[in-house]
Amino acid sequence: MPGIDEVIEADVAALRALATVAGDLLPGADRFAAELGAALRTELDNAAEAAAAREVAAQIAPPLFVPAVIDSHSTPSSPRRM
Repeated sequence: MPGIDEVIEADVAALRALATVAGDLLPGADRFAAELGAALRTELDNAAEAAAAREVAAQIAPPLFVPAVIDSHSTPSSPRRM
């Protein structure tokens, strides 16, 4: 989805701001926000997701399957600021 990086970055920034404000009420909220940002950044790395899909596909047998990876749709991620 075009622009999803910016949407998620804005959401994580908002969560970090909330964690800062509510830090006394929600201990560990800042760590949660940082970990969520890192996890989302990983999920947006299409090249890594493609490699993981290929790895899973190689380990399973019919009737299960993993759809083919379309390399032209699996570009490496760009640097993110989350």
